[in-house]
Amino acid sequence: MQMSRVSSYSDCECDQQMQFLQLRTPDRCFKVVMCGDSGVGKTSFVQRFCHNTFTANTQVTIEIGFHMKSLVMDNSVVSLQIWDTAGQERFRSIPHAYFRKADGVLLLYDVTCEKSFINVKGWIQSIRDVDEDARIMLVGNKGDMPELKEVPAAVAARAAEESDALFIETSAKTGSNIFEAFGKLARELQNKEDDNVSQVYISTVDLNEVTFAPKKKKKCCRL
Repeated sequence: MQMSRVSSYSDCECDQQMQFLQLRTPDRCFKVVMCGDSGVGKTSFVQRFCHNTFTANTQVTIEIGFHMKSLVMDNSVVSLQIWDTAGQERFRSIPHAYFRKADGVLLLYDVTCEKSFINVKGWIQSIRDVDEDARIMLVGNKGDMPELKEVPAAVAARAAEESDALFIETSAKTGSNIFEAFGKLARELQNKEDDNVSQVYISTVDLNEVTFAPKKKKKCCRL
């Protein structure tokens, strides 16, 4: 069962999954950092994912907010540690410390604000400067207002591809693609971890298979 589409489940099915999550120890745990300009909807995004609720007038995030959420994926439980960072200019240096050892980063911009998309390049550079291995997903939020849209999806998708990032458009207000975004990122992190484990295993096997030929004993010469 997938938790990436909670809205499609009945209340009974959701209750069963929640009971399962409470009894089951997570098989994997990933650190995910939310970042982006102030006002793009990071806090509403996390609120929708963790509690499936939406508040129109949320307070501006100061410093850091922390949340935890588990997903059931392929019969395994994946726990996400979600760090909601401040996007205001005076707090811009704070998220840098949280990019260290981050497995994934959700970089949000407002599809109705071109400036927030232009600033994506600077955010990506900041992330890469701290951790080159972090998997980035570019998220165009506020997709529920197509009449005010300033950033075409094709342009954003091309920018994500050039930066080796995933891409998705969402709406925290309607819940559109919120669970899909986290589910897609979690699956990507799973695959990346599996690949790293496989490479370590192959290297270990190759090292164990190395054999050293015994040195030949020199014959003693007699005069």
